[in-house]
Amino acid sequence: MAGWLSSFTSKISDLLGSKTPSAHVGVFGKHLGWNDHIDDLGLDSEPLVAAKESLYVHGIGGVVDSGKWEAGSADEPLIPFRHVFLWNDLTNTLLGRMWDSSDGKGRTKYPMVVCVHLSARTAPGLPDVRSYLDDLEADCKKAATADEVHRIVATAKERAAAFLASPAPTNIAPSDFAKKLGLTSTSEEACRIAYAVESSFEGLKNGASAEIDLKLSRSKVQPQHLRVPSDPAQPLESIVFWQNFMKAFLPESVPQFFLASLEAPWLDVIAGPLTPRHLACIRSGGKSMPLATEIPFNIPATARENARKLWTAYIGAT
Repeated sequence: MAGWLSSFTSKISDLLGSKTPSAHVGVFGKHLGWNDHIDDLGLDSEPLVAAKESLYVHGIGGVVDSGKWEAGSADEPLIPFRHVFLWNDLTNTLLGRMWDSSDGKGRTKYPMVVCVHLSARTAPGLPDVRSYLDDLEADCKKAATADEVHRIVATAKERAAAFLASPAPTNIAPSDFAKKLGLTSTSEEACRIAYAVESSFEGLKNGASAEIDLKLSRSKVQPQHLRVPSDPAQPLESIVFWQNFMKAFLPESVPQFFLASLEAPWLDVIAGPLTPRHLACIRSGGKSMPLATEIPFNIPATARENARKLWTAYIGAT
């Protein structure tokens, strides 16, 4: 009787969405160990399955099918698949990396992606996964067979459990990082960013709620995209800087995707579901998809003053 009651209670807790801290590691995309897309590998949580479906199958796959990345141009070549990303909601943190890759038949239109999912992380902030992601990428690139990749993922999952309680690193102060990006509380670039964020994300401020799961694509939340400056040598620091900035505009209940290029000085922010239209940013250059700092908005005086106050509160008066 006691065993049955325990099992029943566990099932009820699962149905009610009880969140127990857990770590998961999945890979998807292209690798020479497979003649086509990698089989489902490590995708043992719904957010990881949702990441593959939304980011890779429908997202990147949708852009590839559209032919948008086929042409490129002499004056604006395509950006390589070489990014670090964060996708998070109230309880889920997905940190990952993608890079140019190919399958066993030499096809190169899709990247390889590694992603660690931390559910109900017990420590605040983001853990320092820089060397972890570096190692995963290096090991997967060295691997010549599917069996080797399977072993890499198994080892990576064991390591990932430590990130559930590991403290966030001490990041560079917002004021110092803003200087690296050429932003001050009174600069035109900073004003344009604040105005663009306010204009784009206004409709998401009223507490619209969604989770990173397979139902997210059917959410009533309308996705919004924005491109902002970043430091390609410090992708995670760039993500943290903009994640903290966005807290003034976006409730944590709205899934937020931060994609930092390791090849270009910008970071793309997508709030809400991921769609091919918005994920075209992955390989789009600065001419076809300019940074908010480069768009000459007609900004009212009141909006300028609000932008100055917002930036002053975040990085101090400069």
